[in-house]
Amino acid sequence: MINILRCAICSFLILLLLIGSNVLAVNATQIDEVRKKEVLDSADFEIIDNFVDEAIQELLQTTDFSSISIARNAILSRSSSGTISAEEQYAQQFFSSAAKYLKDAFEKTRELTSQQRAEQIRLNLLILLDNLEDLRLAKLAAEIMDDKNTAVRYWAVHAVSNPVVVAKLNSDSTDNPGLAREIVQKLKDRLTGENSPEILSLIIDFAGNLKTPEGRELLLEIADIRIRRYENWTIDAELLDNKVLVLLSDVILSQREGKAEVSHRFAQLYSFVMQRYIKSMDDQNLLDSTQKQQSASVLVDVEQKCIGKLTGISQSVIKSAIEKGRSSTLLAEYNSLFGSEDSIGRLVRALDFNYGQNTDGSRRLIPRILPPRPGETQ
Repeated sequence: MINILRCAICSFLILLLLIGSNVLAVNATQIDEVRKKEVLDSADFEIIDNFVDEAIQELLQTTDFSSISIARNAILSRSSSGTISAEEQYAQQFFSSAAKYLKDAFEKTRELTSQQRAEQIRLNLLILLDNLEDLRLAKLAAEIMDDKNTAVRYWAVHAVSNPVVVAKLNSDSTDNPGLAREIVQKLKDRLTGENSPEILSLIIDFAGNLKTPEGRELLLEIADIRIRRYENWTIDAELLDNKVLVLLSDVILSQREGKAEVSHRFAQLYSFVMQRYIKSMDDQNLLDSTQKQQSASVLVDVEQKCIGKLTGISQSVIKSAIEKGRSSTLLAEYNSLFGSEDSIGRLVRALDFNYGQNTDGSRRLIPRILPPRPGETQ
């Protein structure tokens, strides 16, 4: 599995090897004086705007990447006022200018003839944007999330899922109440074609940390995609399902109403994890060792963290069955949890939900059966 963080580090090391000197050619004397002021006027706002413009242009135009991190830090260190009384004025101008000139810079990278250089510059601009930790820049990062370069996509999603940004989205005082929905929609669009486990992990964390209806909506979409990938036998990075299931369980436990659709996703996804693992116990060639180990880890961890809380009965039956390699015990526990044609499962009884409708219109009380793997006979 390619580690996306290694990709980002490798890209950064390439930057360091490319060239070498200027740290920050922009004259910072005026901006440093403005940072000392107690109250700002229009001339100060112009100085802030000019500084941000020139500093970002330098990052965009330079062919000397050896000191790029120092240049970024020079900008970051001037992103706030040195006085409490002027902080609001200063920040308003600084981040308005940053949003404007970063957007221009990203657009200009599309015009560069060297794809490698364009990707390297976008990467550095996103790292700067991420470290600025400002809600006004989150929308800009969201627009870069479909980049072909994995490291660039990672930092775009990282900037959007930044804890400071998410905290502001959760705040009732958010200036742009529609921003959370816009970001969530872009993340949904990203989910369908995203195969990087590290990026998917960031999106899952974002969905869990966003305490708005949009966060819950995104979490359900993630669960639906994981369920479909089990059905299609295209699932990978199984440990991600641990995160998804624990978050779904947390939502169920924290909500008094509207739990049925979340419970449905939790049970269907967990049932597919268990069905697939049971199949692999009878067919040693069905999963490789990593897939089997990760699936077992998900089953055991969710049993320990979620099942007891959801059903009111703590247990370790799944853990014991996996450790002892007893497929019959695991299958019996599956039927107990999820039910069969003859009995209702413990999860349905405890959480009062269903899996949709049967063909005759009645409530379906057992999860869908995992279809055979393509080329496999039933």
